[in-house]
Amino acid sequence: MAMGSYDNLRIDTQVGISGQTFSDIVVKELMLGESLLTPGLQTAVTIQSFVYSPQPKLWGSYKNKQMDIQMTQPSGYNMQVSQQLYRIDNRELDINVGQTETLTLHACDQSLLNDAQSLVSKSWKCTMPSDIVNYVLQSCAGVNNAVIDNAGPARDYIAENIHPFQVVQQQANVALYEGNDPSFLHYMTYEDQGTHYFRALGKLIKQQPIFTFFVSQGAGLDIDNPYAVISFSFPCDFDYLSDLLNGIDVGGNPINTLSTINPFNQAGSLYGGSIGGCGIGKGNHKTAITNSGSAHQQNGCEMSVEQYLLLRQARMGLLEKDKIALRLTIPWNPTLHVGNMIAFSWSGKSDAGGSPIYGSGNYLIVALKHNIQLGGYGTTTLDCITGNIG
Repeated sequence: MAMGSYDNLRIDTQVGISGQTFSDIVVKELMLGESLLTPGLQTAVTIQSFVYSPQPKLWGSYKNKQMDIQMTQPSGYNMQVSQQLYRIDNRELDINVGQTETLTLHACDQSLLNDAQSLVSKSWKCTMPSDIVNYVLQSCAGVNNAVIDNAGPARDYIAENIHPFQVVQQQANVALYEGNDPSFLHYMTYEDQGTHYFRALGKLIKQQPIFTFFVSQGAGLDIDNPYAVISFSFPCDFDYLSDLLNGIDVGGNPINTLSTINPFNQAGSLYGGSIGGCGIGKGNHKTAITNSGSAHQQNGCEMSVEQYLLLRQARMGLLEKDKIALRLTIPWNPTLHVGNMIAFSWSGKSDAGGSPIYGSGNYLIVALKHNIQLGGYGTTTLDCITGNIG
């Protein structure tokens, strides 16, 4: 049974375009999403608008105009989003009313539009991946807010007429965290009107939880409690077949094999496997060009493929949509973002002495969706993976 006042949870949402607000617009649904796999923010607002307004709306003229969304809640939470309108769709007359129309406004961060219209053709000599990312995001994609962790090793790199975000993705594919973890990600959050991150999954997992959500047997939903849980589920406890296909054995160890060849000296090596009756190892086999042992003679930096190719696919396999370990739906909370660690505590008693039930533990938020419905009631859904990445 719910406890508390729903009035404290009602969210007041105001929408404006190019500084203009509309008194005859009703927000039917607002959806805002973040993902560790997407360097962009998904914002969609479905509105109902009066057709025969003395203040006519020429929807076609709003292309690439700034849309401002202000969300405030009596409980103290608030959120402001300013993005560029890139699409308006599903506009249709409400048959039952006859004087209103319903349509959906889609907006994105300006950097996503900058990326779509920009190409990078540039070479770097023995440059750290994080330095390349910093240059491309600021100089080519016009990013104002970015958090970029140091990533090595220094490598030679050529961007051959590709988009800035593609350059960043190529750097994420080869960058190493603490010299041995190829798990860098490029993603965005709504913080500070949109912030880009270039961070390693290995680093995110090591964070301390910023929230602990409690669920106990027989306890009702206290809607005034910021740590309350509306619903929860465990979409995937494990998927061993998927793990094997991504190169991870039952103990979480990598089993992929890698063959390398150096064209400069014709040297070849095998990593992660051994010659046997059925082949050269387990998991997925990859072949790659390397300059290991000859980089100095070629006046360059080592490609270091041996340090990341075996693990990169295994790390990224943990973020697949069908590997979500915990899904929480909570009252609207704009302070949470992808990349945050949370704790989930599930016990059999409402008091603190209850024993934790299987499923309790630390989790990393990999996808997040805010949903605000007509009437101002909102929820936040968190998709999480376990805090142990093997």
